[in-house]
Amino acid sequence: MADVNRQMDFIARHIEVRNKGRNTTKKEKNGSESDSGDKGKENSSRRAYSNYYFFTINLAKTSVCKQFFLNTLSISSQVVKAVIKKTGVHETVNKDLRGKVCKNSLIEEDVKQNIRDHINSFEFIESHYCRTNTSRLYLPPSLNVSKMYSLYEEHCKDNNIKKIATESMYRRIFSEEFNISFVKPKKDLCDICYAYDISTTEEKEKLEEEYFLHRENRTKARKIKDLDKKKALENPHFLAATFDLQKALPVPKSDVALAYYKLKRQTYNFSIFNLGTDDGTCYMWHEVTTVWLS
Repeated sequence: MADVNRQMDFIARHIEVRNKGRNTTKKEKNGSESDSGDKGKENSSRRAYSNYYFFTINLAKTSVCKQFFLNTLSISSQVVKAVIKKTGVHETVNKDLRGKVCKNSLIEEDVKQNIRDHINSFEFIESHYCRTNTSRLYLPPSLNVSKMYSLYEEHCKDNNIKKIATESMYRRIFSEEFNISFVKPKKDLCDICYAYDISTTEEKEKLEEEYFLHRENRTKARKIKDLDKKKALENPHFLAATFDLQKALPVPKSDVALAYYKLKRQTYNFSIFNLGTDDGTCYMWHEVTTVWLS
């Protein structure tokens, strides 16, 4: 029988625990009477019960000795003791709880949901170029899981939430259910470069022509820029400039705990740099500003 509970029930049904009919006693070692004239006290046997073993054959109980019972079932006397301890004089045993998890040790679903809600309350940052190819979100580098958990504890205390999860549970949910990183991408890639970097070997073969043509054009563009820069330095009437719309800058930027939960506005910076005079000009605006281009 593979079920441990059924095995123990079978053993319990084939053992009878009875009161001892007669206790064997022995006199004290010296066998003498006490000074008061009373007989020496007798020490009764420690066992108050006797165990009787049997098997059911053709609906009839057939008594067997203990050793025969143990050998037939391939069990030890410790198993019998465990069954008797659990049953007493009853024929069924309490369920075997080995390997079972008590409800008290489980973290309720509402506690887990509080963790998810707290993580989602932070303002995430998307990658500048790679947002179409990845769902990963980023948090400010000033944050980490330990700091987030400390903020979670403060949040629970401020909102009178009594059931607070452990930091290990917070980390597990953060790692397994969210695709979040604290490290900003070291270098934003364009769509073509990023698609090539994350592709498999077979996919790279299909993308190679477009990718290497893209890199070749990039090298040509840099050479042309260097030539124009040299010409602008030599000829004041020749203007060579570069421009770039930098990655979005979330504001406000603060390490105050409350600021992590506040909605941040994206600020943009369009910069123009004169290669001949080394003069730079920046045009900045935030996302709620309407820009009119004529």
